[in-house]
Amino acid sequence: MPEGVSRRGESWRAWYRNPETGRQHERSFPKQAEAVRWRRQQLDAFDRGRWVDPEAGKVSFVRYFEAWERNQVWTDGTRRAMLLAARSTSFADVDLRRVRPSHVEAWVKSMTVATPDRPRALAPGTIKTRFVNVRSVFRGSRTRRDDRGRPHGPGPNSPLAQARGSDDDPRAGGGPADPRRLRLTFRTSR
Repeated sequence: MPEGVSRRGESWRAWYRNPETGRQHERSFPKQAEAVRWRRQQLDAFDRGRWVDPEAGKVSFVRYFEAWERNQVWTDGTRRAMLLAARSTSFADVDLRRVRPSHVEAWVKSMTVATPDRPRALAPGTIKTRFVNVRSVFRGSRTRRDDRGRPHGPGPNSPLAQARGSDDDPRAGGGPADPRRLRLTFRTSR
């Protein structure tokens, strides 16, 4: 039987330990081959510096923003613009890992129409500025890179770890809301 894989009733259990934190991660599969493959993929991701903690992103967008913005050096105007952009999102209470491009697209769309609180739609330049500000928050949630450009997680004192309330468990960012996939075009109407 391969190391890190065992039979448990009718299923196969695979596990590995995070070499940095010592935390064990496990998953069950109906077939032994699937368990071995999953374990091999996880260990390979560690070796290549591409492993992402399955617990990463279990913090809301606004909670992450609040922790992240404390570490930023901004002028007063930039701070006001960033706060306005972050608070205007329709996905503020959604976990970072659950934010999808469709959330961002719906938020951007909502800025293009008038609302009871806002008699006119926002100008395309304003929408773009807010989008870029929010995108920078998502970029801040992604993993840091070492000297060779390999991701190695934000570490225990990062805003993501602080927002989660854990100083002993490094988290890797990333996830479905990767800003590189959130390409939106802003057109001005004539």
